[in-house]
Amino acid sequence: MGFEEVAARCALDAAGGNVAFAVDLLEESSRTTAPDPAAPRFPSSGAEGGDGCEWRCAACTLLNDARALRCDACGAPCDRPPKMRKVEVPKPVLPVPALPTPAAVPALPKPAAVPAGPPKAVEGAVPTEPVDDNAPKEYHEVLHRLTAYFLSAAACTELAKPPAKEKLAKMPEKDLRRLVRGAVPDVDAMLDRTQSQPVMELILSTYKSGLPALSGNSAVHKHTIYATRFIFDKVAKLPQPIQRRHLSRLAVSFTACQAEQGRVIDAIYGELSGRDKGLREQVLALVDDQKQRVLDQVTHLLNPDAWHQDDSQPAQQVPHIQSSYIIAVGKQLGLRGVGAAHADKNAFKVPKDVAQRVQQLFRLLFSSYEVAQTLLDDINQQAPDADRVVDRDVLFRWAGDSAANKGFPQHMVFYDEDSPKGEYADDAKPLEQNKYQPFLSKRVSMLVLQHLFLK
Repeated sequence: MGFEEVAARCALDAAGGNVAFAVDLLEESSRTTAPDPAAPRFPSSGAEGGDGCEWRCAACTLLNDARALRCDACGAPCDRPPKMRKVEVPKPVLPVPALPTPAAVPALPKPAAVPAGPPKAVEGAVPTEPVDDNAPKEYHEVLHRLTAYFLSAAACTELAKPPAKEKLAKMPEKDLRRLVRGAVPDVDAMLDRTQSQPVMELILSTYKSGLPALSGNSAVHKHTIYATRFIFDKVAKLPQPIQRRHLSRLAVSFTACQAEQGRVIDAIYGELSGRDKGLREQVLALVDDQKQRVLDQVTHLLNPDAWHQDDSQPAQQVPHIQSSYIIAVGKQLGLRGVGAAHADKNAFKVPKDVAQRVQQLFRLLFSSYEVAQTLLDDINQQAPDADRVVDRDVLFRWAGDSAANKGFPQHMVFYDEDSPKGEYADDAKPLEQNKYQPFLSKRVSMLVLQHLFLK
């Protein structure tokens, strides 16, 4: 564990779990110097009393603080000459910044020491509850090793060797309009951020020729065009609920700036392209989604006014701040979109101390337990048309492949009716028609991550 992470966790402990106050403590400690232990507590006044820090009351002989104008015991006025009197100063009260509290900030435990070196699996260390101070050391180690992996270049889905790009037939404009309107019924009423251009026309333009703001970077520009066409090619073959989720997100992004549009296009492309890959890539799509939520929280904590910043200072708007953060720490944290962030003309160079604080907060707010919970929720959906990121058949095939699962017991991906009470969240169980489909407990969800990424 690095020094910055230790400092950040200590600040969070000192702030009682209040992330906003922890940020203030980190800032204060970075600019505060240690006091000189030899310096007097009060400046010398030369007044009667010996060391200049006190004066003796003529009425009752009590020694009073040098700043007091009246005796604390009898109320007699100070008999020193006016020029030697100290102005009474109230004791300072440290202000607590009134920053908005981010939604759903996970409670963070006191971490156990994590050994240096590559992640190693910890046998038999599969948690059944969120980490807390009473959890076994091995439990902490599994979660910290997972977090160390997820927040590293090794977990970046953009760095994986891309497959040969398949040839995509261009979809006719009338089919594009029909597909978008079917998924986003009010799209024709949606306008861009200037309230002058219809979102539908901007989507069609991006499908044909990409985003103008990215045209200066040929590789990113070509990727954005291909990713947009890939999205429509894949979404057209998916069930209606999945169409609605992806195309609604795409349409909303076109009400923001082009930096945000490019980031959303790449995120949707990353998830959809993972559907054709293995379990590792599909689970990392869940991780990417959590990373974006954490990036939103970090941006909000460090820039509480950025969400309503107008165009007079575009570098202080959320999309461009996030581009700047991604450039500064994206590779270290395994974030997608580093190339696109470099193409953002309104991105700025993040100072080193700010980049360190971004990393500190990111590592504090990211939760591997939440990844395990999201995997469980995704797999255990029971609706026949459920919108899943992780394919249950892909999970089943992985569990049955001894070379890939590295010792994972295949039967554990199914519901165990003989399991102890509390093994499954809220004692949930699959519907009768889904009893032969994977259904995960809290313990097994964490075990899947352990075998997938740490062994």
